[in-house]
Parts: sequence; structure tokens; C-alpha cells
Amino acid sequence: MSEVVTKELPEGWQWTTMEDIADVIGGGTPKSKESRYYDGGEIPWLTPADLSGYKNKYVTRGRRNITVEGLNSSSAKMMPAGSVLFTSRAPIGYVVIASNEICTNQGFKSFVLKSENVLPDYVYWWLKGNKQLAESVASGTTFLELSGAKAKKLPIPIAPPEQQKRIVAKIEELFSHIDAGIEALKKSKQLLKQYRQSVLKAAVTGELTKEWREANKDKLEPASQLLERIFNERRNKWEEQQLEQFKAKGKMPKNEKWKEKYKKSVFEGHADLEVCEDWAYVSLDMIADAIDPNPSHRMPKYVDNGIPFISTDNFEGQENINFEKGKKVSRETYKKLIGKYQINEGDFAFSRIGTIGKTRLLPTSRNYCLSHSLSIIKIKFSEVCPNYLRYMMSSKDVLKQALHGVQSVGVPDLGMAKIRNFEIPFPSLDEQYLLSEIITDKTESITRLEVDIKHQRNRSQVN
Repeated sequence: MSEVVTKELPEGWQWTTMEDIADVIGGGTPKSKESRYYDGGEIPWLTPADLSGYKNKYVTRGRRNITVEGLNSSSAKMMPAGSVLFTSRAPIGYVVIASNEICTNQGFKSFVLKSENVLPDYVYWWLKGNKQLAESVASGTTFLELSGAKAKKLPIPIAPPEQQKRIVAKIEELFSHIDAGIEALKKSKQLLKQYRQSVLKAAVTGELTKEWREANKDKLEPASQLLERIFNERRNKWEEQQLEQFKAKGKMPKNEKWKEKYKKSVFEGHADLEVCEDWAYVSLDMIADAIDPNPSHRMPKYVDNGIPFISTDNFEGQENINFEKGKKVSRETYKKLIGKYQINEGDFAFSRIGTIGKTRLLPTSRNYCLSHSLSIIKIKFSEVCPNYLRYMMSSKDVLKQALHGVQSVGVPDLGMAKIRNFEIPFPSLDEQYLLSEIITDKTESITRLEVDIKHQRNRSQVN
């Protein structure tokens, strides 16, 4: 404190201590088991917990009142309106001004000012800005506590009364600007969230690439032709698999009637999406496999150090997976789980339990396994852009189909069958890749702005 009190002050100011300008009052707690100390009480009684998240300068009461008998049974003291209430432990540094008579528990060292020449608002702002000073003289092993003796010796520079008023007015003017700025940052964050979805909305409907499509309409392959190629490739793969099975059994077919067993893709779109006429609809299972990575849905045994077991809890930001935090499984459990699937380039995870619709590209360069709260989406054909499909499955217009497939009243649980039947807007391959690039670019810009807003909000917070 010596460093503080040696600082030179303007003419007419003086350094003093809290005990010179105020009576320092502790608090107390009536026995909690004695209901008569609380039930029907009308005396406001404040605890540090009452001020957690509290933003106002003035306070009238806490969550509980006490009775006159409760007050007399404890070391709590009544303090007049205008007293400056300062928490001295768990934590140190919450500060408010009493709007009326009030008492506190023992977690406070409060200041009842001795003279009208010292304004409660002035003391309030000094204490609010000097939390670290109070902490520096506190002591304790389990938690820090500011003793009454140390609270009395806290230094404070006292200005003449009229200057105190001007100082308080200027501080509050500045903080009103800060509050307005914080509110604007909150609105900006919400607007960015809305903008992210508006970008996906424009992508889903084809509006995002409308001008490009018009400029290249003579060069583009209609989506219907692309689908026809995919269907032919799908059938060819099925026939190859059937022939392999015949060959393995040593019984090759005598004719081609076996081909009639092929089940054609039948799709009727009712996603109620307005897409441009050059596009088509597909169900997800036409173009990709949706795999449950843990079909037994049994929770594995977790270990302290092992292979990451990934769920939506590991998703961070808009694109990242944190492999360091969260649950881990043994190598033996990992081998059992990973034996049911293989992660290839372009595969991505889709969250289907809890928060539905978050997606993450899955890396192929490290070991991990996935919770059944996620499904793995594996593209079947080279004519599909993985990132395009991932963005589509994150859009509200496609996700609204999930509202009809949630199986649980408590935690939302989207069944695998519903995911496989998702209706996806389907443009030409060139347009898929263009949309992917545009959305990625805009998403990265939005993320940068969100990070900047977060930093600005952090800088604007008041201790």
C-alpha cells in the first residue's frame, strides 16, 4: 500500500484510510437450522452469493430476509442507507451501495461513512477499481479473506466534495458509453449468427450463385444429368458386388434376370424448399452413407489417458475439434469401436443427439473414435463435393426436416433413418464446389469478426 499512498495528488486532495472516513462493519449469519431466525423475516440480509452476476450499483435486499430475533442472535449489524457494502471473501471485491437499511453475513467488510463530505458513489467507484489492492493485503490458506484490520487500513484519495461529484458523473458517463458499446457488440454477435444462416439460406436456394449460373448457363451440366450418372454408377457398383458374391459361391448366373432385383432409387421431395429449376433434389442415402459409429449405444469404459472419444463436447468454434479435452478410452476399446468403420478423406461428423446439426470434417491423420451422438457421413461418389453437403446439412432449411424426426422428449435424438432420408438440394458439380468456396470464405470472415467481438467484449468488462 505504501506505493499507492506516495502518489502525488492534486491540490486540495489528501490520502487517508477507510477507517478515517467510515466505520468498518462486519456481518454475521443466524443459525441456519433455526427457522424462526428466517421465516417471516423482514430485515434485508445480504451474502456475497447474492452479488454474483449482479450489475446494479444499488441494492435493496438479498435472496433471504432474517427476523429481528435472527439479527440479535448473530453478529450481523444493521447499516443505514448509503453504506458501501464490500465483500471480503469468496470472493473479495463485489461492491454495492445500500438503498435502505440492510445487514450482511460475515462475507462483508462494509463501510458506514462518517461525513456527508464523502460521497458513497465516490467510495463505490474507488473500491470497484481497486479490487486487486484489497486482494494484495488479504490472507488465508483455503481462500483469501480481507480482515477488518486490513480493511480499515485500505488507502483512499479524498477529493473535495464538488470534485467528487464531477468525478462520479464523468465515470458514470463513460461507463454508460461502455455499456452501450457492450450492448452493440452483443447485437453484432447475434447479427453475425443470423448472417451465417442467411448465407446458408441463399446457398440452399441457389440465390448465392444466381449471377454465376446465368453467366455460365451454356457450360453447365444440368443436375438431372449428374444424377443420372450417379444412378448409373450406383447400379454398376451393385452389379459388381453381386457378381463378386456369385463368384465367391462358385455359382455364376446363367442369365441376367438377377439384375431385376436391383432396387432403384425412388425419391419424392417434400422438404418444401424453393430451389432453382436447374437443380434437383436427392435423399442423403442416394449420395452418401450415414453410419452410426457405436450402434450398441453402450457407453465405453473411460480411462484417464487414452484415445480421444469424440462427441459434440469436443466441438469448438465453427470448425474445430478439441482432441485434448473430454473423455478417453483404452486402445483395446478403440480397436473394437474403430473396427466398425474407417475414416476417409472428406468424411464428416454430423451431430444427431442433443444439439442437432453441427458438422465437423474428420481428420485421417490421428487416432480417435466417435460417440453415437454423432453420425459419420461418407460420400459415395466423386460427383459430390463433401464440403457442399456438409454446409447443406448445417442449414436451417435442411435441418427443419429433423424437427419431425426427434425421438426423445428430453434430449433431442434424431434417428439414423431420418438422417438417411434428408432431402438435399443438388446442383451441378461445378456449382457445388463454387458454393463451398463462397460459404467457406464468408464463414471464415464471420468467425474472424466473432473473435474480434469477443476480444472487444473482454476488454470492456469491469472487475
